[in-house]
Amino acid sequence: MTTTRTTLVPYTVRASALSPADQKHILTLDTAQPLNTVDTSEGSYEQALPSPGTEESGQSNQGVELIFKKVSADVNTFTLTGAADGPQTLTAQYSKVRVQSDGTNWWVTG
Repeated sequence: MTTTRTTLVPYTVRASALSPADQKHILTLDTAQPLNTVDTSEGSYEQALPSPGTEESGQSNQGVELIFKKVSADVNTFTLTGAADGPQTLTAQYSKVRVQSDGTNWWVTG
């Protein structure tokens, strides 16, 4: 039972003359839409969304979009809890759910 977060480095950072501060800013923006792949081959499980507002670190989740995609081909389920629309359950391989924070709630957007 694993959820793996995949963050891609933007092309502009790989070969650019941007300052380290600008690169950090771009990388921070890039993590606003991480892909979380879900493997339920060891059994069904559920995961809660983080706070839709400000995290303990001071980072705001307002505007953050998260994508969860089930990649394992099995009968087990993955349930995402904490969305204003209610729990979201992924059952089929390659099924996905996309949520976005408005700073107060997580909303299912796809």
